[in-house]
Amino acid sequence: MFDPSAFNVMLAQLSPVIGGFLDNFAMAREMFGIAKTKDRQPELIVFPELFTCGYPPLDLLDRPDFIRQCLELDEYIIELVHDYKIAAVWGTVRRSPDGGLYNSFIFQAPGQKTEVGHKMLLPTYDVFDERRWFKPGTEFRTFILNGRRIAIFICEDLWGDKNEERYDIDPLENLNDEPVDLIVTINASPYQIRKHERIRLPMFRKIAQTYRVPVVYVNQVGGYDDILFDGASFVMDRTGALVYQCPAFQAVWRQVIFGPYDNTEVGVGITQICEEEAEIFSALVMGTREYCRRNNFKSALIGLSGGIDSALVAVIAKEALGEENVFGIGMPGPCSSEGSVKDAEELAKNLGIDFDIIPITDAYESMQKVLQVSGVAAENLQARLRGTVLMSKSNAMRHIVLTTGNKSEIAVGYCTLYGDMCGGLAVISDVPKTMVYRLAKWYNYNHSQAIIPISTIEKPPSAELSPGQLDSDSLPDYEVLDPMIERIIVENEIDREQTEIGIAYKIDRNEYKRRQAAPGLRITSKAFGSGRKIPLGHSYRPFQRLFGKK
Repeated sequence: MFDPSAFNVMLAQLSPVIGGFLDNFAMAREMFGIAKTKDRQPELIVFPELFTCGYPPLDLLDRPDFIRQCLELDEYIIELVHDYKIAAVWGTVRRSPDGGLYNSFIFQAPGQKTEVGHKMLLPTYDVFDERRWFKPGTEFRTFILNGRRIAIFICEDLWGDKNEERYDIDPLENLNDEPVDLIVTINASPYQIRKHERIRLPMFRKIAQTYRVPVVYVNQVGGYDDILFDGASFVMDRTGALVYQCPAFQAVWRQVIFGPYDNTEVGVGITQICEEEAEIFSALVMGTREYCRRNNFKSALIGLSGGIDSALVAVIAKEALGEENVFGIGMPGPCSSEGSVKDAEELAKNLGIDFDIIPITDAYESMQKVLQVSGVAAENLQARLRGTVLMSKSNAMRHIVLTTGNKSEIAVGYCTLYGDMCGGLAVISDVPKTMVYRLAKWYNYNHSQAIIPISTIEKPPSAELSPGQLDSDSLPDYEVLDPMIERIIVENEIDREQTEIGIAYKIDRNEYKRRQAAPGLRITSKAFGSGRKIPLGHSYRPFQRLFGKK
């Protein structure tokens, strides 16, 4: 039987295109069209933050025509509301009285005037720099829809607890003076490992329980350069119980009917995010697919060495683009083992991807006659020849080259500039080596067969650039190194032990390489890239004694 107290909402968990105004309008129109076909039409469609222009638009916001198109799209979505007679809230930009910009939302109900609100807390930390483009809103407003009072917030407005001393105000405190029947929050909340379970859900559960009000949370999904968004939109009732959760890493819509007054759940279910390895793998697949799609690449090229890193990148690419669009090249050199070549061939066969072998030994020996280099320079020459092969094939065939360096190696500079760093996307540059192994084992287990050859997983890691070379010759074991890297770049903790100080020095002195690397997909709380700003030229040394003083 129809419950008059139940609220009927559509969660539009979408992947808006940055600057793709026609694409974004098509998404909006599709959502209204789907909603209109329902026997019980939703009362409200909720779109993500900055839906009209896509998030983050960065300095495109400085272009007047970009803003013009954004504002024009708002008018077309307003027309959809009136035509389909379904209310909606979506993120957009609006001009401030002094000619600046607000990060805003529009709430539009059929036959009513257009209501606008502005984001009050502008994040300026990690990957965020919203104060560069926006002015903060100052007014808290609520809106009436079908007899219910709704408070609408934009992302950070519900994350900015002033007790954490990041902000002077907490927009939520307005609810003490003006109680509401429903909280709606539109978001562009980036993904990081286990953020949803460990941070988002507990935080919103506390909000629902504190104010005794249901919460509708809609997050965008997709990959935007190095930043990934997982979606995982949800509805909580006033007790903090999870009424519904959308699947992560997928652009989906969901109609949810829930009882804001009496906890009634009406014909809905819960979609849980899976275990850590599956979550990370899904994020990397989505990020690779989205990066290629947004940059008009339909196929990918990977240098397959027979090692664990290139194997993992290959399986991610296959899942993201399809086996017919992934191409592997083996480039054995003077120090490549026969087993590694066989492992690369077996992997390609198991994945069903095209695979060629282009030896570099002759080219290496010819260059050696000219350059007469030895040691590390000779090792790097091999890597740079491989980079030349990959980029030449990429140029000829219009493939994107996916680089295969992991976070552990990139952190300490165990990579060759203009060699193995050549490419368009660094798929696993935020994946520590120990996690690379975990993901490889998980993938095989999940497919009930050794798609990644067991010998690839079990052999000691090596760049194979000199006879008998192992990573452990110059680096601590990855089980030791990875926690060091995490403490140094995430927690900024540098121990006095000489080994760890040496690692910290390596991390800093190789920043110049990372500045020239391909963009990488961010999955941790601190990746090398837009969220970490370290000067290239600095002379800081940990625990240095100044002027001999103690």
